[in-house]
Amino acid sequence: MARQTTLHALSPWILATSLAASVLVLVVSATPSLVTANPHKDKNKKTTQSAPLHKTSIDDKSAKSSGQPASVAKSTNTSPFASVAKVDGLFQPTVNEFMKEGKITEGVAAFTEFVKANPDDDNALFALGFLQVMEAANNACHKFYKYQPRDGTTTFAQIPIISNDKPEEIDYAKFRDIFIELHDQLQAADETLKKVDDPEVKLPLNLSVIRLEYDGDPKAHKLENIFYIYRTISGDDQLTNKKDGLIVHFDYGDVYWLRGYINFFMGTSDCLLAYDIEELFEAYSGGFFKNALSKGVVEPEKGSELDNWRMYRSFLALVYLVGNTHELNDAKYMQSAHEHFLTTLRCSHEMWNLYRDETDNDREWIPALDQTSVVSEQTFDREAIETWQEGLEEIRLTLEGERIVPSLWTNTRTRDAHKEHLGLNLKTIFTEPEDINIILWIDGYIPEKFVKKGYFPNVDVFDRVNRAFGRGGLIGNIFWVN
Repeated sequence: MARQTTLHALSPWILATSLAASVLVLVVSATPSLVTANPHKDKNKKTTQSAPLHKTSIDDKSAKSSGQPASVAKSTNTSPFASVAKVDGLFQPTVNEFMKEGKITEGVAAFTEFVKANPDDDNALFALGFLQVMEAANNACHKFYKYQPRDGTTTFAQIPIISNDKPEEIDYAKFRDIFIELHDQLQAADETLKKVDDPEVKLPLNLSVIRLEYDGDPKAHKLENIFYIYRTISGDDQLTNKKDGLIVHFDYGDVYWLRGYINFFMGTSDCLLAYDIEELFEAYSGGFFKNALSKGVVEPEKGSELDNWRMYRSFLALVYLVGNTHELNDAKYMQSAHEHFLTTLRCSHEMWNLYRDETDNDREWIPALDQTSVVSEQTFDREAIETWQEGLEEIRLTLEGERIVPSLWTNTRTRDAHKEHLGLNLKTIFTEPEDINIILWIDGYIPEKFVKKGYFPNVDVFDRVNRAFGRGGLIGNIFWVN
């Protein structure tokens, strides 16, 4: 690790900017599947040797033996609107009926069997993929319910969690297991949804009645209701139920919308698993979970000098722990995250292409052009869509290392997107990761391969996106429209 002689200090602002850029990338990025090796299977083995990744473009559909376009080669759907799944000669309940009772696992099993017998039924594939996502979310919520976060949410996605008066003890290994299992289950859902390529696919869902079931009580709780969860996360208190329910007809564009978020969470899970943060977890997990197995801390008497300096000593302790060198668990995690984030970008781009080309107005989830949404009054015109796609391209270029992450190594007054500057190469941080010491990074001790000369992203694009998105701007809509 060599200190950059041409640099001074990497300020905390740079770190914040880097993290903000990474988070924004997470929202609009994702990855092809790992088929030769899965870094999430072996939790303890450490290796820096990366397994090959099977790169699959979302535009490269599986070839049909007939050589016809996918939409033509597909057989006629045998379960219109994925409303019925026929298993062993019996017609099973609809997706809505499975989820109305919180029987998500049973729904996954039923549609899995149906898809085995009808592999070209895209409506059933869409239904199965959705149920697999719900199963992953349900299991993650169950884990957080079991360990009970202090703020009452999953923290990871701010999903409100039912209160548990007797939380189980959680340690670092159990914390990692949450995200290992989440990644693997989302991976299965993504594999299913990749097979959907019928432009006429539909999945009608009544968001008012479908729910999770993770607290062991078959009686429905409002915090398990999908409508309530969505309204809580979106912060849209004006969203109310309709007389006939909140029925949405999810379509082909929404397949890519869902895949985008799937890959976002897989990439984020990879980042959490990539580095060994056990010491940091043991010191601070007690602040996040009610029954965390953390190192004991002597609480000072109220009014003592240490009590008066609580905020400052906590900050100093955090700086010390963050400043330790965090060992890389496995390079494949960061490489996997990089691919996931790129796929999210591609999914988002394709999603908007499909929305823009739609000519119907059929109980839309996300509206485009002359459409209206069931869940929001927000609309998106051609300018908003095209501007957002420009923003996606800037993020892709940054993730691919063709743009550099801005820093304070250059004079802020002379920062210009059209001139070369010195900054962080986000691509090598993901694809050639090393042990990390954030404090040394802040002081400029950074591996040379992570620094390069290049051009900054054009932030003017995001200013235009913010204006084009109208109410709520970019930040207010980003967790809905990806």
